[in-house]
Amino acid sequence: DYRKILYESGLNKDIQILGATKNLEIDRESEILDYLSSNPYIDKFIIIDDGKYNELSKYQVRTEADKGFNNDKHNEAINLILRIKNKYL
Repeated sequence: DYRKILYESGLNKDIQILGATKNLEIDRESEILDYLSSNPYIDKFIIIDDGKYNELSKYQVRTEADKGFNNDKHNEAINLILRIKNKYL
């Protein structure tokens, strides 16, 4: 269960995980777009991933596979969340 893994890895339990994308065996961005079209109530989100995105790149904190989610990426994510919250994208 991905929720259990995330919470046991240190994700704050006050953060609600709304769901996950299906594995459609297509590119990751298409999976996310499919998920968003199936869940139209989700209008604020960020993507933390090492993949390359086109349409959704303004919502992405792009990590590096060998460095993961480090302090710099954490700060980038916080800033992106604040921009999205205040609709400065």
